Amino acid sequence: MINKQANTEPYKERKPFTLPSAHSDMRRVYAYLLKNHLLDRDIVTHFVREKLIYESCERVENKQGKWKEYHNAVFVGLDENGVARHAHKRGLYTKGGYKGNVDSSDPAYSFHYIGSGSRLHVFEAPIDMLSYLSLNPKDWQRQSYAALCGVAEHAMLKILDLYPHLSDISFCLDHDITGIEAAGRLSELLAEKGYSQVSSLWPQYKDWNEDIKAARGLVALTAKNHPQLAVCAPVCDRIAGIMNNVPKSADPEKQIPGLLDRFNNYLHWGKSQKAVECMENVAALVGADSAKHHRPIGQELRQGRLRDYRG
Repeated sequence: MINKQANTEPYKERKPFTLPSAHSDMRRVYAYLLKNHLLDRDIVTHFVREKLIYESCERVENKQGKWKEYHNAVFVGLDENGVARHAHKRGLYTKGGYKGNVDSSDPAYSFHYIGSGSRLHVFEAPIDMLSYLSLNPKDWQRQSYAALCGVAEHAMLKILDLYPHLSDISFCLDHDITGIEAAGRLSELLAEKGYSQVSSLWPQYKDWNEDIKAARGLVALTAKNHPQLAVCAPVCDRIAGIMNNVPKSADPEKQIPGLLDRFNNYLHWGKSQKAVECMENVAALVGADSAKHHRPIGQELRQGRLRDYRG
């Protein structure tokens, strides 16, 4: 008999969420957001007046027993009743300094704004969101925006659940490997939930704040494309070409088993290119059948659509 030892670790009760203490003025926050990140003053002021952005001041005792003040920009997330449930902090002193969520923040209620339009723009960080608004200030209050404070889906799903008028979702994530993979994962998640109007808006540079820097003539971090997508595009082109030549009388259920047998044989004999061709033919048969019947994917799939895919 296996002797299972009891878990002797003490239970740590989760502390209630509380906002960091506010400083007496906003001087450092405005300098950080307007001078360091080049954000639009009117955009920032709107969120300040709504008490969604403020400057915190926290006194922390170090190992030497001395007290030190830490100032942060705090981005507040409210729930549907206007109660603060989330806060994201960015250090105000050093470039690339501290950033993180306040303890016990509810990830479903991160920094966001809800308008009357049908579109929800989704960002990784609050400064990404404010940068996009600074670049696109015209009628910005009509649409909705959410900063995930990462790439998890909780805040996006909560907003879509609370505000059913939001039917168009645009991912505005960082133009790097993490952002690209997150956009793909979140798009699949939304498709499973029945959302069909999903798209991605990519910054020209690494993120939307880097786009602002480039527009001001400053050095900006470049975007990073996903290496797998560089391979994906020509593969999709080949499959789309094969789909155009699949006869209407083709029966995938009869043809695919034979292609899979040939695929295994080619792999056994080290003929990798022939094996790839078999799998591309399988994909083309499935795609053509989906386009013909529409049912397996739940919506119409044009054969030419694969050629348009670039991730």
